[in-house]
Amino acid sequence: FSGDKLIYSLGSLFVLGFCILFIGSFFSSLLQRVFFTLSGLYLLVMLMTSIHENSKLSFFVFIIGIATHFAYGLGWLRGIFSSAEQSELVKRRSR
Repeated sequence: FSGDKLIYSLGSLFVLGFCILFIGSFFSSLLQRVFFTLSGLYLLVMLMTSIHENSKLSFFVFIIGIATHFAYGLGWLRGIFSSAEQSELVKRRSR
């Protein structure tokens, strides 16, 4: 692991932060405000970056962009926590 590869962990930090804040928002009004504020900002940025002339295309870019962020974060976490045996099996199959 090196510092220049830290950018690759941002997706997993996003997913972990989202899950922790989502669960914590049921128990704390402060965490609830933080969760809704950060979620609103994220959705606003995603909406602004997905706007196209075609509204149908904009909708799909918005939804797929969010799904991609979650899939990347969950996949990265799965890869970190997978066993060495699975990693070796993947290496063999990808040849």
